[in-house]
Amino acid sequence: MKRTLAAFMVLSLMGCGPGAIDVKTSFEQAQAAYDRLMTLHPEAVDTQGYRIYMAKARSARDSGNYASAENYAVQARGQADSSYTTLEQLKTSTKELLDATRSKMDNLLVPSQYAVHLFFTARAAYYDGGYRHAESLLDEASGKLDIDAQTAFARSVTLNVPNSLRYRFGDHIPVFSFLGNDFRLHRQIRSIKGPVEVEFVNQFFLNEDFSYFHIKSAKLNVDGWVYPQFVVKGKIKEVK
Repeated sequence: MKRTLAAFMVLSLMGCGPGAIDVKTSFEQAQAAYDRLMTLHPEAVDTQGYRIYMAKARSARDSGNYASAENYAVQARGQADSSYTTLEQLKTSTKELLDATRSKMDNLLVPSQYAVHLFFTARAAYYDGGYRHAESLLDEASGKLDIDAQTAFARSVTLNVPNSLRYRFGDHIPVFSFLGNDFRLHRQIRSIKGPVEVEFVNQFFLNEDFSYFHIKSAKLNVDGWVYPQFVVKGKIKEVK
């Protein structure tokens, strides 16, 4: 009687534990969490917890210890979910820093070339998923731009048609209404005779070596965008 009761209890306990199907489901859920994490281009440190627990889960499953296998798989899923949340937050904060650094850079008439280089290097790293590297570069670029801003006194530029473009434009510089989402200037609103001094509002760097300029002049009653080929950073006497 005692042996029968003991056997019944063992079988009951075995029946209450997870089976192969339950473990398979837990593994699939952990894998799905990992696949989602991979969409954020994680670094090795971000997947380390998942990899450790999944290795334990597979070992336990292969040895027939389904209870431990399921437990480790659940922990692996938790690690993947946690890393995903962390990376999502990092991605968001880095994008905000990217935008803030661009704003500093574009509002300076002459930001240092080093800061501009750091910004575009960080931008490339961000879009490649290197959020931590991008954040570090942007911190440095932002600090450098703060220093640049302390010594930035010039807020005017001279519009002039260079000799290489006179055959096409004569003495007149085209001014456009806005910079579009296609990163081109649209809707010409004026044609200003140069050379003429105007106020620098800001610029938009398309890459390290090219930026569109937003200018305005109360005297000329103009507020718009011009191509960099027509901009001289200073007085016209600096034009060679």
